[in-house]
Amino acid sequence: MRFDHQGRISGSTFAAYTSPGAATAYEQGSYRVDGTYLLNTSASNGGFFNQLSGVSLFSNVGTIGRVDSYGYVYAYSPAFPYFASASISNGHSIAIHGQSSCPNGPYGHAAVWTYGTSQTTSLRNSIRNFFLNWGIWTNP
Repeated sequence: MRFDHQGRISGSTFAAYTSPGAATAYEQGSYRVDGTYLLNTSASNGGFFNQLSGVSLFSNVGTIGRVDSYGYVYAYSPAFPYFASASISNGHSIAIHGQSSCPNGPYGHAAVWTYGTSQTTSLRNSIRNFFLNWGIWTNP
């Protein structure tokens, strides 16, 4: 079978403070196919990332795609008028298209996907467009 993978990771961070306050924000995202990293990036204290990657491969036993997100925030303010604020948000989507290539059939397509986000932007369109390449309409 032929397997086509697509993964997308996104993250954003915000940190603000007035001395002697302190704030830290960190977000990391990764995307792997069969244990090999295709994307692995991070952002901190006002940084962001939004990356998309894919790969096609052949296998008689199957294949695995995985996305991971990790983040933390820290904010400390001793008293007014000092302040500290920190936030993170992340998102991910993963899609796998399978197509049989047996010489005697049956021939067919398979589509699996998932996505999740704490951001206001939608990751669904990247999944829809990925599957439309093979004429498969999805409603994630």
